[in-house]
Parts: sequence; C-alpha cells; structure tokens
Amino acid sequence: MDSQNKSSHRIRVSFYGFLILLILIIELTIFIKRDDQITLDYTDFQNSVDKYLEGKEFNGAVLIAQRGNIIVNKGYGMADLEQSIPNNSDTVFRVGSFTKQFTAMAILLLQEEGLLNVQDPISKYINGYPDGDAMTIAHLLTHTSGTPQNQEVVTSSGDIEEIIEQNKKKPLDFKPGDQFAYSNTGYGILGYIIEQVSQMTYEQYLQKNIFDKVGMSSSGIEHKEYKVFENRAWGYTKFEQGNTKKEPFFLNYNSAAGLYTNTHDLFLWDQMLYKDDVFSKELIESMYTDYGKGYGYGWFINKDNQQRTIYEHSGIVYGIVSNIVRYPEEQALIIVIRNVVPPKLHDDKVQTDLAKMLFELE
Repeated sequence: MDSQNKSSHRIRVSFYGFLILLILIIELTIFIKRDDQITLDYTDFQNSVDKYLEGKEFNGAVLIAQRGNIIVNKGYGMADLEQSIPNNSDTVFRVGSFTKQFTAMAILLLQEEGLLNVQDPISKYINGYPDGDAMTIAHLLTHTSGTPQNQEVVTSSGDIEEIIEQNKKKPLDFKPGDQFAYSNTGYGILGYIIEQVSQMTYEQYLQKNIFDKVGMSSSGIEHKEYKVFENRAWGYTKFEQGNTKKEPFFLNYNSAAGLYTNTHDLFLWDQMLYKDDVFSKELIESMYTDYGKGYGYGWFINKDNQQRTIYEHSGIVYGIVSNIVRYPEEQALIIVIRNVVPPKLHDDKVQTDLAKMLFELE
C-alpha cells in the first residue's frame, strides 16, 4: 500500500472512530438525562405521596411499585406509640387476611405434587363433616362452601380441630357452590388439610415452599403467643374523641389470618407472581381465575373505575388494617398498611387516591 493510500486509510479509520465515539457520547448523554428525569419524577411523586399521607395523619407503611421498580417504600408515624418507635420501610406488621393468598398457594403447590386435588371432597380429609361428600377444597378456596363462620371462637385459642368438631354439629349455611360467603373458618380448614397432607405444620410448609423460595426473610406465621421481636408494629384504634387504644393480641385461624410480614417481602412475592421459575404459569393462572363470585383462590378479582383489572385483598386484625392491590396489566403494586385505625376508615380512600396519583405519572 502506497503512502497516499495509507494516509487515506488512516483518515477513514479516524473518522469512523470519531463517529462511533460521538454516537456513544450522545447515547450516554441521553441515558443520563433520561435517568435524571426518572429520578426527578420519582422524587416529585414521593414528595406528593408524603404530603398527601401527612394530610391524612397516616400511621403505617406504604409501598408503591411499577414494572419491577419500587417508587415508594416508607413507614409513617409510630410502630409503638408507648415506646416512641417509628415505623420504617422494614417494619413488620400482622396483615390478617393477606394470609389467604399464601394458603391458596400452598394448596395449589400440593396439587402440583400430586398430593391432593382441589376437586377432592372434604370427606376425604375429615370424617363426619356436614355435606362432606358435596363440599370440595375448591369450595373452601372460593368461599362458596357454606361452612359456618365460628364467631364465638374469634378470640379463643383458635384450635382448628375444636372448630371442626363444633361445625360437625351444625348445618351448613347453604349448599356448597350456591352462594359466596366470606369465611375465615373455611380457610382454617384448608390449613388443617395442608398439615394432614404435607405432614408438616402450616408454618413449616409455607416457610420451606414459599417464604424461603421467594426470599421473604421477614415473614412468618403467628402462634398463640405473640412473637416479640425487634421492628414489629403494634395495632391501635383511634377514636373521634382523640384517644388511642392499644389493641390486645389474639390469634384466630393462623391459615386464615396469621401472617406477619413487611412491605418489601410482599413486593418480592408480587414480583415472583410475574415469573414462572418458582411457581408455574398454570398455577398462577388458576389462582387468578374468577370462579363466578369475583373471587379466585385467595384473591378478589375486580375492575377499578378506569376498568383496569385488579387483584386485591384486605386484612383486618386488632388495630391493623391492610390492603394489597396488584394491577397485572400495568405491573403495578400498591400496599397500604395502617397500624392506627382511624375512626372513619370506610370514608378513607388512601389506596384509591395513591393509584390515581401513580397512573397520572404515565
């Protein structure tokens, strides 16, 4: 190659090198600006959420996430009013009926193992239960079993064997499958079946097959005794007169309402339900199928006022009120947990307002 050609070749290489470098600088600049813009938008949104919740005198924890990104995860107010211990993003709460989605998952996992089937009659697991041949596990999962709700044992030991024996002496409230009637007792029986089939305690089965696999390191199941450990919240009720009462601890049906957890663990749970590497796609789809009463297996299935699909559940347990809402099409999650229950809770629209604020970002 002569000197002129060599020179031209060097010029072309230099030009293309410069062009590539220029493109990389432009893309990096755009990326940085885009990233700064996202951070700015989230900061503004977080400030708006803080201002809104302060106006509500909110006491508890909130997590808001979308497409795998946590936008807000924060505690507000006090976890323990007497000791002046604040809530934070790691505070652990009892979340009541959130437990039902984990009970449902355990049943479906046992079905995948071939150890039971949701169409099995209850008589296969409990002798002498009313209409036990007609009532199935699926009826219990969807609150359509007709099994009576045992209100008289709500603050007792909650031993499910005792409750089952009581129910053997009572007629069903309706024929299995005829109606929907929300039943903690039904989910208590599901916990009993899980233990019989798995030969493990309910807590052990969830720990091994759900909590450990999802990475829910701050989650567990209450026993009859209140578990005392650092960074957990007490429940309180606030009255219109301004006074606040610390609520006592009782346990009723640990497979219906015994879960304790925090917002970050619930975020990990939410994210795992978009994948199929721990729980199969078929299993998740069966959990979120509406079986005719607006309820799947452990979840209410609805539409919001903008016709977005929502999977949701609330939990109420002695001074703690919780709500979890998943928006599967938007891959959004909103968790609201209060440990000071206001006097007019039913007039409060915190979750709805937060959803409106989130979707205004789009």
